[in-house]
Amino acid sequence: MTDMDALQLKVGQLTAGYVEKLPGHVVDLKSIAERLVHEPDQMVMNELCERAHKLAGSAGSYGFTDLGIAAKDLENICVTSVEGGDVLEDTIDGVTMALIMLISIIEDTIKSNADDT
Repeated sequence: MTDMDALQLKVGQLTAGYVEKLPGHVVDLKSIAERLVHEPDQMVMNELCERAHKLAGSAGSYGFTDLGIAAKDLENICVTSVEGGDVLEDTIDGVTMALIMLISIIEDTIKSNADDT
């Protein structure tokens, strides 16, 4: 095995590990969304913003560009809300739409990677 083969194997293993964690992200995002609908406050929005930020960065690192872009879009909406100081109904609508898109992309990523194995 060449060094390049070993590197590709390691990257493949790291990527597979990342994909294995994605269902947990879906569960967490849905839980945060539920809390945001029932108790729209800055703490919940901050948590969602932080989750989206981490997903945006990590997805890009593993080559999941669409997932990273969707997470960044959600983060941007959250940041706007946090900077505005109020969690308004129209903000929640935008967050909901961005969350639906992000969760859909995560689920597609999980499925397409399961099909590859």
